[in-house]
Amino acid sequence: MNQLRIGFVCLLLLTMALAGCGASATPTVVPAPTATVTPGGNMTSGEAKVDSIEIRMLESFPVQVQVEVKGYLQDDCTKLGEIAQKREGNTFTVTVGVTRNGDAVCAQVITPFTQVVSLDAAGLKAGTYTVNVNGVSTQFTLNVDNVLK
Repeated sequence: MNQLRIGFVCLLLLTMALAGCGASATPTVVPAPTATVTPGGNMTSGEAKVDSIEIRMLESFPVQVQVEVKGYLQDDCTKLGEIAQKREGNTFTVTVGVTRNGDAVCAQVITPFTQVVSLDAAGLKAGTYTVNVNGVSTQFTLNVDNVLK
């Protein structure tokens, strides 16, 4: 009977010791991606993490071209920011920005997002075009000039 009590006490002490080795519930602070401090405050900005993009060509003439962007925000303080696009030749470059309070302590919660961006496709000549969004690329083809006659 004594050996049973000693075994039980040892098991109890071992369980308590292992419970103390568990993970802490303290939130982790995650720095904003490629952050830069904006003038007049502690807000930072950078680019959103993009997983995939998909081209949508709407049935209209001239054709309307959209890019559906799927990605994620790295913590619960990061918000979608400015979206900018430019075209050089047959390449569209879209930048999906993020903003974040640089002084905030934030929980590391990955939040997915989907954003649809209309490309400025009016007046494009027939051909193949590349779309690059924050480093993720795909292509679309216009079979005819996208111009009203």
